[in-house]
Amino acid sequence: MNSENLLQSEYGNKRPFTVPENYFSELSSRVMAQMPAEEQGHEALTPKPRRALMRRLRPLAVAAMTIGVVLIGFLAYNLFSSRQGNGAALADIDVEQIADMVSVSDDDFEQAADYFMVDEDDMYAYMAGD
Repeated sequence: MNSENLLQSEYGNKRPFTVPENYFSELSSRVMAQMPAEEQGHEALTPKPRRALMRRLRPLAVAAMTIGVVLIGFLAYNLFSSRQGNGAALADIDVEQIADMVSVSDDDFEQAADYFMVDEDDMYAYMAGD
């Protein structure tokens, strides 16, 4: 409060800036007079041909880029896997060889099923035995 009183006593209530008469009442008409004739009529602005073309082509460009990224990723994965030897090894194996590798006897299946199916009683028996 003291600083405000000090400033008021030193400079008084005089305002250094003034607004010309009718400034705000004539402002809108002066601004409208400076605008080009097209915009004063509030006509719908038509986009420039280049921008309109870019707006139409943007979805196609996004689709092309997406397909390109997926294709490059697929090709890179295949190249990487073939250099590791996986692709070449699988290409040399016939369907019959794969069927022989996959075929499992019933005894093997039963043994695997018994191995993985441990109930609580068996677990407690193993823990109590050790």
